[in-house]
This record gives sequence, C-alpha cells and structure tokens, in this order.
Amino acid sequence: MTPSQQAKAAGMKSLAEVTRMTGQSKETLRNWSINKPQLFSIVIAGCVAEKEKRENSAHHNLEKANESN
Repeated sequence: MTPSQQAKAAGMKSLAEVTRMTGQSKETLRNWSINKPQLFSIVIAGCVAEKEKRENSAHHNLEKANESN
C-alpha cells in the first residue's frame, strides 16, 4: 500500500493533509513509510487523532452556539 493509500485508509483525506498537519514534506513521509514504517504509522495515527479532536471541538462549539440562539 502506498503512503497516500495508508493515510486515506486511516481516515485522512490525503498524504498532503498529513504534510500540512506535521510540517514534513511528502518525500520525508514517503521515506518514513519505507525506512521507518512504525514511525510512519504512529505519525498517521497521531494525525487521525488530532483531526478527530479538531472535528469534535468544532462540532461542540457549533452545538454550543446553537443553544445560545
């Protein structure tokens, strides 16, 4: 599976989304997927967790705003 496919399978939109979140280049992420697959998996898992946290926070804030109206 390619790094992009791994990222998508984990719940990310693309490897580019992981790049934006981590500040690492696509090339670095690709290298990690080959040379340090455990590190790459942990990075992907961290990005998924952070994305879910942000989405839950945004959803919570929207609900709170709707309750105030």
